Amino acid sequence: MRWTPAILACLAACGPGDKQEDTSKDDPIIKGDGPSITQGPTITSAGEHVPLSFKLALTTDSEATVIAELEEPDGTVTTVTYQATGTDFSLPLLGLIGDATTKVTVRVSDKGGVTSAAAIPVATKLPSVFPDIEVIVSEPEKMEPGYRLFSVRPTLLLNENEYMMIADNRGKIVWMLDPDEVVLDVKPFTNGNLLAVQDANDMIGGPLVEYTLLGEELQRWKSASHSRPGIVVDGVDGFHHDVVLLDDGNFLAISKEPLNIPTYHLSYIDRQDVGPQIVSSDIFVKFTPQGEVLETYHLSDILDTQRIGYDCLEPTHSDGLADWTHTNALQVDPSDGNIVISVRNQDVLVKFDATTHELIWMMGTEENWNADWRDDLLQPQGDVEWSYHQHGHDLGSGNRVLVFDNGLQRASPFVQPPPMAIEDRYSRVVEYTVLPGSMEVIQNWEFNDAGDGVLFSDLVGNARYMPDTGNVLGCFGYTTSVDGVPLNDVGFGRKAIRIVEFKPGQPHDVVFDMKLYSEIAENEDGWVAYRAEKLDSLYPPGVATVSR
Repeated sequence: MRWTPAILACLAACGPGDKQEDTSKDDPIIKGDGPSITQGPTITSAGEHVPLSFKLALTTDSEATVIAELEEPDGTVTTVTYQATGTDFSLPLLGLIGDATTKVTVRVSDKGGVTSAAAIPVATKLPSVFPDIEVIVSEPEKMEPGYRLFSVRPTLLLNENEYMMIADNRGKIVWMLDPDEVVLDVKPFTNGNLLAVQDANDMIGGPLVEYTLLGEELQRWKSASHSRPGIVVDGVDGFHHDVVLLDDGNFLAISKEPLNIPTYHLSYIDRQDVGPQIVSSDIFVKFTPQGEVLETYHLSDILDTQRIGYDCLEPTHSDGLADWTHTNALQVDPSDGNIVISVRNQDVLVKFDATTHELIWMMGTEENWNADWRDDLLQPQGDVEWSYHQHGHDLGSGNRVLVFDNGLQRASPFVQPPPMAIEDRYSRVVEYTVLPGSMEVIQNWEFNDAGDGVLFSDLVGNARYMPDTGNVLGCFGYTTSVDGVPLNDVGFGRKAIRIVEFKPGQPHDVVFDMKLYSEIAENEDGWVAYRAEKLDSLYPPGVATVSR
């Protein structure tokens, strides 16, 4: 048998029980007036854990450049133009959609002309346990260019049927990775790779892990107690929730430490019920890629340790200590280099000085703050609704702050009103403007209805400014009800994911709305996504350009 490109592709992409028609007689190499293809092209899978990632290999008899055209079953063609020139090529081939057979045509060219190889059929198959996907709205011409990156799983802290995924602007899944640890946050790295905040299966403390889109793990940064190999960052008990890559190439990440508080509130109702308590308190660690710790910020030096919000008495899943702060997001303000954090269980956003560690402002409800902190609270100008148990924020120009407000409880301990009834709860993306000179804050707008009702996401989620279009990307990652009606009551799994992109305005213009869910008969628990991020390209800088 002659090993044609079609047969090699079948061996790479098809399972052992799959059948593929032998098209070798119909698909010879087509010789053009460009370089000759002397070996290949071959397309091989990058690995079972990345079923939509492939490697393209070929050899030419003279210097050439390579183009791959990906034709989907409906005739949509995506063109990948590789930047490298040479004669021996080993290239990433990315962007094939799931559960489809894509015809890949490889062309090589030089100044003299173009030579084309036969179209190679490449079959892809997504996992059998996978969310149902409905694209409710897709207007690519109005959307932010690029892709949407997120991680999904049926259960928040279990590594079972969990995937990191990338969707294009049609809502098609064009990349996925099946990890062997729980992935919390995943975001683009500056070199075209991905950086994930993972939750170690041993529950000791999660590492930070760098992946390529071919599924290779390049590096992990970890605590000394974490069992796998990697770069040890001294003095940390693992990482959680978020990490920032700083302009100087260093990292800023969230970790935690035990804190002994002699007089900690032990009740949400009785203010006088206090006693000694060891709690979990967050720290923020700046360290080099080599693991050297440059600076550590202790949240206990910044916030009032005598204050609690709802969930501050509940144990963390990792160490069982009372979850005093539960910081879930951090960013560096590009206007001044200072740090803004989201402290979920205190229902507050906090800005502090990156040099002196001193508090600059707090944005949230005034309830239960002691006198020494009240002057640091931003005062509402006009109608301002505070966020409760928020899970992510983004910083925009002109002191704008974008918040994903989960809206859990919408109340504070000890005072009225009591926690909001479950059927009345709602989540929202909300934008504020901070007026630092007067220590005031304005609420600009809010978004919580993509067109089918008010969404409530108990946990997780985020919101991001889109830099090219001015749009906003919102991830309602743990949606349990729409207009107060639980999803289970209308035949769906308990939770679902809504990834929405919209242009803020009166009214807001929804340009993308993607739902990931399950029918209750298939998976009564549903699906959850931690956050969603913009990804510019599937390829590292300088490797390839993509057009459709």
